[in-house]
Amino acid sequence: LDGSYLEEDLFHDEDAMASVTISDEEGLQVEGMIGNKFRIMPALEEERSSDGRLAHWLHEIPDSFEGLRNDYGLYLSTSLYQNDSRAVLPTNIIHPELFLLVDTVIAKAFKSTKKLIKYVCRTFNAVNLRYLSVNNPKVQFQLMGIEILSKSRESFLEFVPRPPNCIEGLKSVYNMMEFFHTYPEDYETYDLIYLMTGRDMVAVQGPYIDHGNRGYAFIAAVCGERRVGLGEDKAGTYAGVSVMSHELGHLMGCPHDGDRAPHQLGGPGSTSCPFNDGYVMSYAAINRNQYKFSSCCNYMMSLMSWSPLGACLHKKNAKFKLKKRENNLPGKGIKKTTQCKLAFPDMPETYWMQNKKIVHCEMRCFVPKRVAGYDTHVGLALMDGTICNRKRYVG
Repeated sequence: LDGSYLEEDLFHDEDAMASVTISDEEGLQVEGMIGNKFRIMPALEEERSSDGRLAHWLHEIPDSFEGLRNDYGLYLSTSLYQNDSRAVLPTNIIHPELFLLVDTVIAKAFKSTKKLIKYVCRTFNAVNLRYLSVNNPKVQFQLMGIEILSKSRESFLEFVPRPPNCIEGLKSVYNMMEFFHTYPEDYETYDLIYLMTGRDMVAVQGPYIDHGNRGYAFIAAVCGERRVGLGEDKAGTYAGVSVMSHELGHLMGCPHDGDRAPHQLGGPGSTSCPFNDGYVMSYAAINRNQYKFSSCCNYMMSLMSWSPLGACLHKKNAKFKLKKRENNLPGKGIKKTTQCKLAFPDMPETYWMQNKKIVHCEMRCFVPKRVAGYDTHVGLALMDGTICNRKRYVG
């Protein structure tokens, strides 16, 4: 899949943790994810302003960190930890080659394949932003391809008798592994394979069904036969970004923060990084740490990259990849008054009030008397990429 044409309008902002696409097909349209909390999308059903501009909706993203407690398995034939001996020559950056699959539930929610793939690209872009916190070596995944599954192709999913449309996470991820072994010509060249599912993933414990399971992956399994992961997403909400970031972290060698490394894995584990610090490999989203990996997880990824188990991370095996584009968010090119007009299309008189101080990257837009009964102003957060003050851009 050469998806360069799908990435041509893809933008990101590291400080704001924003991953969006921006197009001007029928007026300026912004769609994507801002941080872990909000998604933005054009309000296509709303009436346009007198000059044809589209309003946009800002929706809260449902929390997706719960359900990541018992979400990994372990299968290693050799220990990852080798007293820090670097069996593979260290490098400054690695590009794990990732292949994504999308199930029929998510696919059905989109009106076209192009809209679906753009959503997947925005999701992947947001995941990669979280890996910018990793170093020695740096880690940036390459999206090598996307497969939209058919009903027959997703037959490896393990459905439970009831409630309907639920899958058992643990058995499904084992079935995935066997399925990929059946079709080596389709999957053997990828470092990791991850499935986005719109179904409710459950854990079956005797007669009890736990609906809290959100994802599952094998720990330190990148490059190996169990290099597979599975995670929930709700189409259009980006709820799967934190799940995918977390499960890929397991595949890259990380236990949960606060946990020892399983004895088969070796290494220091993550006991010196408290769970409640709220990094990606915990499931406590309490501060901006939720966008980053702890130093413990960072070191476990380093061990993985230095180990013979991670040898594929230093090779280019897959044949295709989505072309990488380096784009800045367009706030740098949009004047503040224009941003006011875009935010409030029903107020063509609005403008940026330069006499009002910008505080915490929020400017003041003029509100005319006809709207409020008197001339006043309203706060508006500057678009990503806009100069916020003399020292920095919006972040």
